[in-house]
Amino acid sequence: MDFSLISTAEKITVLNTLQSTYHALQQKHCFPAGCGSISMRVGPYDPLSYYFAINMNPKEHSQPVVGSISSASYPFQPNFIFINEKGLPCEATKVTSDKEASIHAKIYRLTGCNAILHIHKPLHYEISDHFHTQSYVSLDHNEVTRCADLDSSLDNTLNIPIFPALSQQEIANCITPTQIVANTLQPDIPILLGHQQGVYVWGDSLPQAIQRLEAFDFACELKRLSM
Repeated sequence: MDFSLISTAEKITVLNTLQSTYHALQQKHCFPAGCGSISMRVGPYDPLSYYFAINMNPKEHSQPVVGSISSASYPFQPNFIFINEKGLPCEATKVTSDKEASIHAKIYRLTGCNAILHIHKPLHYEISDHFHTQSYVSLDHNEVTRCADLDSSLDNTLNIPIFPALSQQEIANCITPTQIVANTLQPDIPILLGHQQGVYVWGDSLPQAIQRLEAFDFACELKRLSM
């Protein structure tokens, strides 16, 4: 479906949902110094053609941007822009998306989910730093992870993959973070931890993604107590 065929009402609903959710997570210090991102799909999904809204570059959040999409399309100034499956804006705009838009696009393509969070907390950095050499952290299932629908496997543990930071050699070879994420992501595990790069969590809706984030944080706290 062409982006222009998606109703304005549906787009506004997505923008309002993202705006309120971003604000709520911001109050919980999930986006320190503006780092992190949140996105939500809009319209029908096909692995080769889909659209989503993601927060703008955090440097552009605090000031009105001349030439933004809102004046022409929406009755308010959103802090989010619509992106296609290639990570490119769907509408004419002078604002830029968060630098992680291409990673969100890749996760949508590989999983077919409806919403993604990328959150930074000291806990995530501590856990990833402790376990990154084995490329995953093994978390015990508990009542909280079961409530968040994270116990689909028959094992008593949940192995969360950890993707590494780019090496200088990989940078020289033009390897991108999106490629690293794609090589590490496991579609049946809706969480991906970065080494010193926060955590990506996704779900069929923003509430489900948030629930999974809370369950992941709870399990990480338990893991830290046993370290």
